[in-house]
Amino acid sequence: MISLEKKQKVLLAFHQENKSQRQIAKELGISRNTVKKYIEEDLEKRKQDIRELPITDNYVTPPSYKKRKGNKRALTPTVMKRIRKMLKDNEFKRQHQMHKQQLKMIDIHEKLLDEGFEISYTTVRNFVNSEEKRQKEVFIRQKATAGHEIVFDWGEVKLIIDQTLRSLSMAVFTLPYSNERIAYLYGNLKPHLTGSSA
Repeated sequence: MISLEKKQKVLLAFHQENKSQRQIAKELGISRNTVKKYIEEDLEKRKQDIRELPITDNYVTPPSYKKRKGNKRALTPTVMKRIRKMLKDNEFKRQHQMHKQQLKMIDIHEKLLDEGFEISYTTVRNFVNSEEKRQKEVFIRQKATAGHEIVFDWGEVKLIIDQTLRSLSMAVFTLPYSNERIAYLYGNLKPHLTGSSA
């Protein structure tokens, strides 16, 4: 849930710092719909308050959410699809260095409420956690089969040869089944080990 302190920051940023709703939402890390809601509520309170004070009683009134009627199941297939879409958008933003534009857990919950879904923050949090855990599960491969695989790697090593430090290239072949390794060292494009084919 949004705190009273954050609500106050929204109103102060709008009225005293003349910031846009988009800018406020970005700086405070909350949805634009929530920012819009608090500002519209405050503007309405100002119309009703004949004292014309710089701030209204709304500044000290904790944020509230509309109570929703009905006992329908909250986590419907439609809700799950909507949450998965937001998580997919978050993944896209992560891959494109847009980290600050990702939706936080509270943002996802607020967007669902704004869109008319009847769901609690806890339900959203539990579903998001289960989705992220499922996505992190990896496939553990079975034991390698003899004679079917070989892994190759290439790198550089530094060795002291005849009291001289030399940089040599190294090719390593690994057999996953037996974990045996065969390495070849190369210097000046010529192999230091004999018996290998050119």
